[in-house]
Amino acid sequence: MRVTHNHSLALSLATVHALPVFPARERPHKYNDRKTGKMRTLNAKSPYTKRGLKEATTDPTQITKWWTEHPDALAAVVCGAQSGILVVDIDTGGDKCGEASFASTGLKVPETVQTRTMSGGRHLLFKYPTGANIKNSASTCFGQDVDVRAEGGYVIFAGSVLPDGRRYEYVEGLSIEEVDIAPLPDEYLKRLLA
Repeated sequence: MRVTHNHSLALSLATVHALPVFPARERPHKYNDRKTGKMRTLNAKSPYTKRGLKEATTDPTQITKWWTEHPDALAAVVCGAQSGILVVDIDTGGDKCGEASFASTGLKVPETVQTRTMSGGRHLLFKYPTGANIKNSASTCFGQDVDVRAEGGYVIFAGSVLPDGRRYEYVEGLSIEEVDIAPLPDEYLKRLLA
Protein backbone atom coordinates (compact mmCIF):
# COMPACT_ATOMS: atom_id res chain seq x y z
CA MET A 1 0.00 0.00 0.00
CA ARG A 2 1.31 3.43 -0.97
CA VAL A 3 1.18 5.95 1.88
CA THR A 4 0.74 9.48 0.51
CA HIS A 5 2.02 12.65 2.13
CA ASN A 6 -1.50 13.66 3.23
CA HIS A 7 -2.10 10.19 4.69
CA SER A 8 1.13 10.47 6.73
CA LEU A 9 0.12 13.95 7.85
CA ALA A 10 -3.31 12.72 9.00
CA LEU A 11 -1.72 9.87 10.96
CA SER A 12 0.74 12.25 12.61
CA LEU A 13 -1.95 14.76 13.56
CA ALA A 14 -4.03 11.97 15.08
CA THR A 15 -1.37 9.91 16.83
CA VAL A 16 1.28 12.49 17.79
CA HIS A 17 -0.95 15.51 18.44
CA ALA A 18 -4.24 13.74 19.38
CA LEU A 19 -6.21 15.80 16.84
CA PRO A 20 -9.28 14.06 15.35
CA VAL A 21 -9.06 14.06 11.55
CA PHE A 22 -11.15 13.12 8.53
CA PRO A 23 -10.52 13.21 4.77
CA ALA A 24 -11.61 16.29 2.80
CA ARG A 25 -11.87 16.63 -0.97
CA GLU A 26 -8.77 17.88 -2.70
CA ARG A 27 -10.81 19.20 -5.67
CA PRO A 28 -14.50 19.75 -6.56
CA HIS A 29 -16.46 16.66 -7.57
CA LYS A 30 -19.46 16.77 -9.92
CA TYR A 31 -22.04 14.02 -9.98
CA ASN A 32 -25.56 13.33 -11.18
CA ASP A 33 -28.08 13.19 -8.33
CA ARG A 34 -30.05 10.00 -9.04
CA LYS A 35 -33.11 11.22 -7.16
CA THR A 36 -33.48 14.56 -8.93
CA GLY A 37 -31.51 14.00 -12.12
CA LYS A 38 -29.69 17.29 -11.51
CA MET A 39 -25.94 17.80 -11.62
CA ARG A 40 -24.50 18.52 -8.17
CA THR A 41 -21.06 19.68 -7.08
CA LEU A 42 -19.28 18.75 -3.88
CA ASN A 43 -16.82 21.55 -3.21
CA ALA A 44 -13.11 21.16 -2.60
CA LYS A 45 -12.45 20.94 1.16
CA SER A 46 -15.83 19.24 1.75
CA PRO A 47 -15.74 15.94 3.68
CA TYR A 48 -15.42 12.60 1.94
CA THR A 49 -17.14 10.97 4.92
CA LYS A 50 -20.91 10.47 4.87
CA ARG A 51 -21.42 12.16 8.24
CA GLY A 52 -18.79 14.82 7.62
CA LEU A 53 -16.80 16.09 10.57
CA LYS A 54 -18.88 13.96 12.95
CA GLU A 55 -16.75 11.00 11.86
CA ALA A 56 -13.42 12.64 12.80
CA THR A 57 -11.18 10.23 14.67
CA THR A 58 -7.71 9.57 15.99
CA ASP A 59 -7.96 5.85 15.14
CA PRO A 60 -5.05 4.97 12.79
CA THR A 61 -6.92 1.99 11.31
CA GLN A 62 -9.88 4.14 10.24
CA ILE A 63 -7.57 6.89 8.97
CA THR A 64 -5.66 4.37 6.85
CA LYS A 65 -8.94 2.99 5.49
CA TRP A 66 -10.06 6.49 4.44
CA TRP A 67 -6.75 7.42 2.82
CA THR A 68 -6.57 4.08 1.02
CA GLU A 69 -9.91 5.01 -0.59
CA HIS A 70 -8.94 8.68 -1.12
CA PRO A 71 -5.12 8.83 -1.20
CA ASP A 72 -4.90 12.54 -2.08
CA ALA A 73 -7.53 13.71 0.43
CA LEU A 74 -6.64 16.76 2.47
CA ALA A 75 -6.20 16.35 6.23
CA ALA A 76 -9.12 18.08 7.92
CA VAL A 77 -9.18 18.62 11.69
CA VAL A 78 -12.42 19.09 13.58
CA CYS A 79 -12.62 22.13 15.87
CA GLY A 80 -14.36 22.56 19.22
CA ALA A 81 -14.44 20.41 22.32
CA GLN A 82 -13.64 17.16 20.46
CA SER A 83 -10.21 18.37 19.36
CA GLY A 84 -9.71 21.03 22.00
CA ILE A 85 -8.95 23.74 19.43
CA LEU A 86 -10.61 26.93 18.29
CA VAL A 87 -9.43 28.69 15.13
CA VAL A 88 -9.61 32.38 14.29
CA ASP A 89 -9.72 32.37 10.48
CA ILE A 90 -8.47 35.65 8.99
CA ASP A 91 -9.51 35.78 5.32
CA THR A 92 -7.59 37.78 2.70
CA GLY A 93 -7.33 37.77 -1.05
CA GLY A 94 -9.72 39.10 -3.64
CA ASP A 95 -11.97 41.64 -1.95
CA LYS A 96 -11.47 40.27 1.59
CA CYS A 97 -9.95 42.51 4.26
CA GLY A 98 -9.59 40.18 7.27
CA GLU A 99 -6.08 41.30 8.28
CA ALA A 100 -7.14 44.98 8.40
CA SER A 101 -10.34 44.11 10.28
CA PHE A 102 -8.49 42.02 12.83
CA ALA A 103 -5.77 44.66 13.28
CA SER A 104 -8.45 47.28 13.99
CA THR A 105 -9.59 45.29 17.06
CA GLY A 106 -6.27 46.05 18.76
CA LEU A 107 -6.08 42.47 20.00
CA LYS A 108 -2.61 41.10 20.54
CA VAL A 109 -1.77 37.67 19.12
CA PRO A 110 0.11 35.52 21.62
CA GLU A 111 2.70 33.01 20.47
CA THR A 112 0.58 30.17 19.12
CA VAL A 113 0.40 27.85 16.15
CA GLN A 114 -0.44 29.78 12.97
CA THR A 115 -1.01 28.58 9.43
CA ARG A 116 -1.31 30.19 5.99
CA THR A 117 -4.39 29.48 3.92
CA MET A 118 -4.45 29.09 0.13
CA SER A 119 -5.77 32.67 -0.24
CA GLY A 120 -2.92 34.08 1.85
CA GLY A 121 -5.01 34.41 5.01
CA ARG A 122 -4.09 33.05 8.43
CA HIS A 123 -5.44 30.57 10.93
CA LEU A 124 -4.66 31.35 14.58
CA LEU A 125 -5.02 28.20 16.69
CA PHE A 126 -6.04 28.37 20.34
CA LYS A 127 -7.05 25.90 23.01
CA TYR A 128 -10.83 25.55 23.10
CA PRO A 129 -12.06 26.82 26.50
CA THR A 130 -13.19 23.98 28.77
CA GLY A 131 -16.95 23.95 29.29
CA ALA A 132 -17.58 26.56 26.61
CA ASN A 133 -20.17 26.26 23.86
CA ILE A 134 -18.71 28.38 21.08
CA LYS A 135 -20.07 27.80 17.60
CA ASN A 136 -18.74 28.81 14.19
CA SER A 137 -19.26 32.42 13.22
CA ALA A 138 -18.47 34.57 10.20
CA SER A 139 -17.47 38.25 10.27
CA THR A 140 -19.00 38.88 13.69
CA CYS A 141 -16.71 38.82 16.76
CA PHE A 142 -13.44 39.99 15.22
CA GLY A 143 -14.56 42.06 12.24
CA GLN A 144 -15.33 41.67 8.57
CA ASP A 145 -13.74 38.62 6.90
CA VAL A 146 -12.59 37.15 10.22
CA ASP A 147 -14.36 33.90 11.00
CA VAL A 148 -14.30 31.53 13.96
CA ARG A 149 -14.07 27.77 13.60
CA ALA A 150 -15.30 26.04 16.75
CA GLU A 151 -18.21 23.64 17.43
CA GLY A 152 -19.51 22.42 14.09
CA GLY A 153 -16.41 23.53 12.21
CA TYR A 154 -13.16 22.25 10.83
CA VAL A 155 -10.03 23.43 9.06
CA ILE A 156 -7.70 21.96 6.48
CA PHE A 157 -4.49 21.54 8.41
CA ALA A 158 -1.06 22.86 7.50
CA GLY A 159 0.99 20.32 5.60
CA SER A 160 -1.89 19.23 3.37
CA VAL A 161 -0.82 19.17 -0.29
CA LEU A 162 -3.15 19.90 -3.21
CA PRO A 163 -2.93 17.90 -6.47
CA ASP A 164 -1.12 20.83 -8.16
CA GLY A 165 1.61 20.78 -5.50
CA ARG A 166 0.50 23.85 -3.56
CA ARG A 167 0.37 23.28 0.17
CA TYR A 168 -1.15 24.66 3.31
CA GLU A 169 1.80 25.91 5.34
CA TYR A 170 2.66 27.09 8.81
CA VAL A 171 3.66 30.68 9.42
CA GLU A 172 7.44 30.52 9.79
CA GLY A 173 8.50 29.62 13.33
CA LEU A 174 4.92 28.90 14.46
CA SER A 175 4.36 25.26 13.50
CA ILE A 176 2.80 22.68 15.80
CA GLU A 177 6.30 21.21 16.15
CA GLU A 178 7.81 24.56 17.26
CA VAL A 179 5.24 26.19 19.57
CA ASP A 180 2.30 25.14 21.68
CA ILE A 181 -1.29 25.94 20.90
CA ALA A 182 -1.91 28.87 23.26
CA PRO A 183 -4.86 29.21 25.61
CA LEU A 184 -7.58 31.46 24.18
CA PRO A 185 -6.88 34.96 25.55
CA ASP A 186 -9.56 36.43 27.84
CA GLU A 187 -10.08 39.38 25.47
CA TYR A 188 -10.92 36.96 22.66
CA LEU A 189 -13.26 34.92 24.85
CA LYS A 190 -15.15 38.08 25.92
CA ARG A 191 -15.80 38.93 22.26
CA LEU A 192 -16.91 35.36 21.51
CA LEU A 193 -19.36 35.31 24.42
CA ALA A 194 -20.74 38.84 23.93
